[in-house]
Amino acid sequence: MYPDRICFTENQKKKADLVDAIYGIISDISEDIIKHTQHKNKENVSEFLTNYLNLHIVEISTQAVEKMNIGDTLLERLYNLLDNKELRSNYCFNINENPLVSYFELASSNRTLLVEDAFEGVKNQEFHYIRNRGFRSIPEISSTSLLRIDPNTYIDIVENNIVNYQDKKKEEDEILDQLKVSNVFASHFRPYHKYFGVLYADGDNIGDLLKSLASDITNSSLQEFSRLLIEFAQKAEEVIYSYGGNGIYLGGEDILAFIPLACKNVNSDELMNVFNLIHQLDEVFAQIIGKYAITKGINPPTLSYGLMISYAKHPLRESMVIAHKLLEKAKNKKDHSEKNTIGLHFQKHSGHVMKCFIEKNNEHQHSWAEIREIVKNFTKTILSEKQTSLLSGIIHRFNDEVFYTVYKEATKEKRLNEFFENFFNEEIHLETGKSTFQDSIKRFTEVIFEDYGIDNPASREIIYTVLRLIHFINSEKE
Repeated sequence: MYPDRICFTENQKKKADLVDAIYGIISDISEDIIKHTQHKNKENVSEFLTNYLNLHIVEISTQAVEKMNIGDTLLERLYNLLDNKELRSNYCFNINENPLVSYFELASSNRTLLVEDAFEGVKNQEFHYIRNRGFRSIPEISSTSLLRIDPNTYIDIVENNIVNYQDKKKEEDEILDQLKVSNVFASHFRPYHKYFGVLYADGDNIGDLLKSLASDITNSSLQEFSRLLIEFAQKAEEVIYSYGGNGIYLGGEDILAFIPLACKNVNSDELMNVFNLIHQLDEVFAQIIGKYAITKGINPPTLSYGLMISYAKHPLRESMVIAHKLLEKAKNKKDHSEKNTIGLHFQKHSGHVMKCFIEKNNEHQHSWAEIREIVKNFTKTILSEKQTSLLSGIIHRFNDEVFYTVYKEATKEKRLNEFFENFFNEEIHLETGKSTFQDSIKRFTEVIFEDYGIDNPASREIIYTVLRLIHFINSEKE
């Protein structure tokens, strides 16, 4: 099964049976359109859909397969036939009377056939309250942590707001304002609850694996690979929902999801973040697709990501375009020879932008692990006043060329301890204890410089962006 094509053997069914099935579905949709819209002539609606939808069927006989040239594959032969068939596209000239327009404009509460098919199978019990709407809004996704603190109060606020919005009394984005002033959530509310991420993911070097499978004339390897892709998509959906996000499209190794910047763990008080999610998706992909590739003697494919983090009111289309461009750049061999990269763009409501590319390949495993570790350690609990002051000082000075040049030299000479004693020696910066926040920052920057190169601009971008994310997740004010 592929996004818009299905290849299968007859198994006692004929081409005519498939044609009957297609027209049966068109008939069912036509009846539902008549039921819910002003269109009342089923014959006209069915005729429109038949001409509007481009559905093509090709078949190849067993005898033709036996006569295929050595090196040809059955899948390629079918695809070539289908490509030729699709050149003869259907045309619908009565487009002004398109019944699908009014059908799709119906509110989900009308429970049309397609709405039932799309949303009635929602299995995630945590988000059961959206069943009548089918999908959570961006403010709900960004503030999932609050749902996990007190579900009943959260759902009451959201549902009252949605009702008021439908009555044109309020705007939907006031959900966040109401959560912020709620007696239950006021002490928990943080600026990051107003931010969400658009996450794209795509498999790297999947083509090499497919080429190795194409030589299997029985197609059993391709069938197994298709099954594994579906299994990964299902597991990925579970991981994304567990994190607190919403999968939009999960087709094999292609992913589009809307996610919170950070989110309370569904089973504990631990605060998860976007890097935790990406690492979990990588692990699932390696267990399902990577292991299969190894059995075929192929280097295991990986996943690259484009992640745009923006304010809840930021134009969604713009966020999606930026995230997709980040993914394309992450997979560009000129910039990242092994791909397996995260393109990250974090844009504050003020317009301030932080951007970096984080590589996850074998050469950068140490730094990728260190990034996950420092963000996890210093966002799971709120930073102390001294830690926050130190972090702010480093972030603000990192854009100063003189400071950064001295910082690099201190790292080269293994003199970061002396550097911090000189630049951050005020009482507000000093900590006691065996393992301090300062030590973590020193170790983090040393590892980044070691993996990416001390004079590589990418090192500075990664350090700055990661520290800004830690600071932002801890911030009580914008």
